[in-house]
Amino acid sequence: MPEVEELGPSEQVAEHLAQLARTPLAPLAASVLVRAMSGESAGQWGSTARSFAASTANQTSVLALADTLDALLDPMDVAVVVGPGLHDAMLRDFDQSVASQPQLAATRLEGALRVALSGVTTPYLVLDRLTRTVDGLPLDFAEVLPRLLGAALDTWSGDEALTQPLRTTLHGLAEMEELGADATFELGCDALRSALNNTDENEVLAGLDAATALFAAASTLEENRDDAAVYREACRAVVAFARRDEGTLAASAVELERLLNLRRAWHFNTHMPNWRINRIDAETAWLSLVLDLRTAAGRLAEATWLDTWNAVAELCSIYEAERPRMPRITTGLGAVISPIVENAIAENAALLDQLKRAVQADRKREQPVLPAAADALLAAIRDREGCSGRSALEADDDAESDPARLQRTAPSLLRLEPGIQAQLLATLNDDGLTALNTLVEAASPVSRHPALSTMRARIIGQLELDQRFVGEARAAVVALLERTLTFLLDRYNRGGPLAPGMKDIIKKIKPGDQIPIEADLQQEFYIWLAAPWEFAGRVHTEVSDVSTGRVDVSVRIGEIVLSTEVKREDTNASQENLDKYLAQAAEYSGSNVPFSQLLVLDISDHQHGSRSLEECMWTRSYSPVEDAAPRQVIAGVVIGNRPTPRFLKTQTEGALRSTSSAAASRSS
Repeated sequence: MPEVEELGPSEQVAEHLAQLARTPLAPLAASVLVRAMSGESAGQWGSTARSFAASTANQTSVLALADTLDALLDPMDVAVVVGPGLHDAMLRDFDQSVASQPQLAATRLEGALRVALSGVTTPYLVLDRLTRTVDGLPLDFAEVLPRLLGAALDTWSGDEALTQPLRTTLHGLAEMEELGADATFELGCDALRSALNNTDENEVLAGLDAATALFAAASTLEENRDDAAVYREACRAVVAFARRDEGTLAASAVELERLLNLRRAWHFNTHMPNWRINRIDAETAWLSLVLDLRTAAGRLAEATWLDTWNAVAELCSIYEAERPRMPRITTGLGAVISPIVENAIAENAALLDQLKRAVQADRKREQPVLPAAADALLAAIRDREGCSGRSALEADDDAESDPARLQRTAPSLLRLEPGIQAQLLATLNDDGLTALNTLVEAASPVSRHPALSTMRARIIGQLELDQRFVGEARAAVVALLERTLTFLLDRYNRGGPLAPGMKDIIKKIKPGDQIPIEADLQQEFYIWLAAPWEFAGRVHTEVSDVSTGRVDVSVRIGEIVLSTEVKREDTNASQENLDKYLAQAAEYSGSNVPFSQLLVLDISDHQHGSRSLEECMWTRSYSPVEDAAPRQVIAGVVIGNRPTPRFLKTQTEGALRSTSSAAASRSS
């Protein structure tokens, strides 16, 4: 039977699909339609898709409508076609729907809002429905309004004409007994977001005080409101950090740890839809804040301008990771409608703080690894901190940078402030700038790369089978996993050495070439881990007296220690063959959390090509003796000895015929 997308739409097909849009089979019909629109005849299906979207106005099942919306609004090319009609269909006869089927009306309003938030339609019709008087609304409908209003505020926060009616409606909902906690929480998030977007320190602290009061009120209105409680303590702690209030800071840090542990217990093994996978980012963001709060007592005496903004930047990261409320219309995996939080001062302060700690820690080593150019970066950061009486932005007014030279040699340095850029340009040659580019690039946030997202979700899903993968151990492992993933991506795609002056461990090994060794991969991995905020100053190599041995790369986060064993494989880098290294990798985790890593440089023959990136990481459980609890090892492979693609040799004809036959068999 030919595929539906090959047939193209007929009047009968279009009519049948429109009829299905009002039945329980609507989600299946929507999936078929989306598939047809991704085929070669996609352009012929536009009219049919719009007709189907219009017919969803007649859908009476809440679950069927929700699944249909997810199917239609996932791929951007389909959403652009159906979005306007779907938006109108969801708002058709809306008032009658609120009165007769309030839960269905709530689902319809969320669908229309998703379309509007993604910019496919204008926001005004949705805004009108969101901000009508709350008196007399059915509770089944009204109870979703705080969440939808919060998502709208997060997205349209820069437009006062849109946000003021939303805030007014939230204040009205806050007066309702049943919805007071939800509405007050959203008002607290609104105050927090406004504070985080401010670049005046006094205004930031005043906004955090207001947010703290609202989160405290939400916690009082509803018992066990853990989301409000953790934000309350985070805001309170950051304010105490900025005002050098050691007593409040210590109390908030202890309470925040307790609440996070409690929240992790409540949410352990609960279902998480694909579009909420990015909430995992919040685990490492919370971990960073807790770690800094723990050590804040010693840092309070420094009283530097930089510390306050670093704490604000950490709270920005938490808010951005925690707040997504619904999936975005997108072509990417797991993307969400995220809050708009932009604070250049806080972002740069956090970046400079982590780079400074990385260089300082490296220079304390007997044999420093970071390039010599890092000394110039450290000097520039210290000069910036010494701008007594002048803000960094004022100091940058005098700076003369050269964006063209940086774009050519070190594009990552464009993230730094102009003053620091100018100083580095004046003191370093192109090789020095390129070396620093690697350091700053490694400090960048985890990319929303589709393969990395899939790999991270798969690895975390496997680790979650171990009941010890909770709390700070979980957050620390996820943080290390993310940085290892970005390292594998960089080494998979980018040829040449990691930084100027280093050995090229990726290129094809020719007769007479020096063969890369384990220490070369170890050095690269150390540099990659040295700069990110969660690891800056906490990464070590060749750590002795661990399980009577010596760890290649070790990361200490608080009392949690995560080890990475580095190996080289010359002939067979299959998962089964690399299992021979599991015992050593797992042994190093015997006196701490039962999680470790194995990183292998594969210099076997790759004349026919390399495995895909997604096949370069997996997990293994290892028990040293029969009745011992298993330890979890995350294994990753860096592929070296790689010919450039134009020199690859195609597999034998027999292998190609076998593959073609298998494909033909599956097709038939």
